[in-house]
Amino acid sequence: PRFEVAVDGTDDNRASNEGQTSPVASTSSADPATAFTVRLKAVKPQIDAALQSKSPLVVHVKTLVGEIAVAGKASQFEAAIGKIDLLEKLIKKMGEETSTTSSGSATPSKPAASGKSETPSEPTAPSGVEPWTLSPQFDAIWKQGKSAWEGALKNVNGQLEKLRGSLLQANDSDLKSIAEFGLNAITANHKVPLQVAIMEVDRAAGPGKIKAIDKAQDAVIAFRDHIERDERVEACDNNPFGVTVTLRSELSRGLDKLGRALDEALL
Repeated sequence: PRFEVAVDGTDDNRASNEGQTSPVASTSSADPATAFTVRLKAVKPQIDAALQSKSPLVVHVKTLVGEIAVAGKASQFEAAIGKIDLLEKLIKKMGEETSTTSSGSATPSKPAASGKSETPSEPTAPSGVEPWTLSPQFDAIWKQGKSAWEGALKNVNGQLEKLRGSLLQANDSDLKSIAEFGLNAITANHKVPLQVAIMEVDRAAGPGKIKAIDKAQDAVIAFRDHIERDERVEACDNNPFGVTVTLRSELSRGLDKLGRALDEALL
């Protein structure tokens, strides 16, 4: 799937637990960190399956998965477990919708302009998830998110410009590439797709706006994952030339603000 949830443990660990008490049932007396890890392992197969769904509710799944990952990384395990509860409820609702549709008892279709019938594309959200509508505050929130992202790009471009002279003297092809191409050499084809996704959110309207928001969320998630893992980012941040560079923290902060604005787009 395009979006992965990282959990500790291996297939061997899971195999050794076969025949034992359900992991979910055994977490009541565990410390929060252990309880979170066990719950996340238990729900991961459901998450993977849900992310392959064509249901419009999949955008909520992505949002919750992202929030769970952030809470887990911040050691906010009780909050993360609460979000897992909501995620399981959402996934269950998606399964019920699929079952209802396949049994032929879905919501009655409505006439389309072509004369053919069409089924409403916006399902009722499950308990705990608000109806599928665009927040009236989205324009203001989105403007703030974009401003934070643009500020982060401006800051890191300025830092790389200061580092450029030293990188050109380095005996390393990757560092020289960064000196020559700047941030584009580091973003590994993540910056341009995100910028395009941002423009699509700005231009889209109606149902197209929700699709554009979904696409932009995917781009933010992919970019954030790249920034966390890329060795070139770390090499610049920890450069031996005495130049202060904070690519990972700056870009992550900007992506978090942008991602939060997208997460809060739908009510």
